[in-house]
Amino acid sequence: KKIMLIIGATLLLVGSGIYLYSHFFSQKESYVRTAPVISRDIVGEAGNMVFTIKDVEVPLREGTATVEGIPGTIKMMSASLEIDFNKDSVMDRAVIIKNERDDGSMYFYVSVVIVGSDNTLSNTNTILLGEGVLIQRMIELPDNMFSVEYLDRKSPKDTPSLKKKRTFKVEGYTLTEIVKK
Repeated sequence: KKIMLIIGATLLLVGSGIYLYSHFFSQKESYVRTAPVISRDIVGEAGNMVFTIKDVEVPLREGTATVEGIPGTIKMMSASLEIDFNKDSVMDRAVIIKNERDDGSMYFYVSVVIVGSDNTLSNTNTILLGEGVLIQRMIELPDNMFSVEYLDRKSPKDTPSLKKKRTFKVEGYTLTEIVKK
């Protein structure tokens, strides 16, 4: 019995060590920019742009809007991801837009704000991330791509707990989702 206990404890220690090493010390997915770029407050400026959500034009004013065709309030979230999508040495932004509805539901969308060579702002289409999700982070990837990690719900009444990751690519002024097969 004593030998079995020692073997079990040793296996538990080794397993715990492997878990801790892989969880805290192993390389996470990362991408390093190759050139320094110039930045400005794109999110603040984008708070006064028109985004299209579900074929409805949404003119944001200071980051919020209410419009016919989409119930509730639409808000630009402060979190964003800087990437030079159009390779002009000026940072563009991947942004999250939240639609809080009167029934308590919240829908989240992703879009990209692109700074043109003349410093004007344009944006891509928006893509629905989901209802009631909890955004965790956005990660820059190579080739004009980025991913959004978030927690989703198992059912509409549950707390978000399912880890999800979706990858997006910008080509010109079009945002598309990369679906792995």
